[in-house]
Amino acid sequence: MEKRICFDMDGTLNKFYEVENWLDDLIAENTRPYDIAPPTFDAYEMYLTLYYLKELGASLSIVSWTSKSGSPNYNKAVRKSKVEWLKELGIYDLFDEIHIVKYGTPKHTTIKEGKSSILIDDDSIVREKWIRYGGIAVN
Repeated sequence: MEKRICFDMDGTLNKFYEVENWLDDLIAENTRPYDIAPPTFDAYEMYLTLYYLKELGASLSIVSWTSKSGSPNYNKAVRKSKVEWLKELGIYDLFDEIHIVKYGTPKHTTIKEGKSSILIDDDSIVREKWIRYGGIAVN
């Protein structure tokens, strides 16, 4: 059985909540925090780690939400910003699937093989639901 490792973005892969005025930007439907949030990792080391995991047979996915109260147009812009962020770091092509879904979507429903998947996410409620579904979740 292939092992899938799923990564959240905001607060997990990046320091989204450390971007000054991030909440004001979301309210104003400005993608700036998604565009400039610094990574929580060294990009080269992350590339090597993800590459090695793929060599070992792991499947890699992004499972991330759009803005909580964003309009459809804003959420489309958020998706684009998140993809561009991954591309700028040089890790986009290492992911087998990228799911940037509406805020609040149960993340375990986005992955077909959720019961055998690992989720890395900073949200304890999301992790608890993932575990209840039968997956493994880490902070």
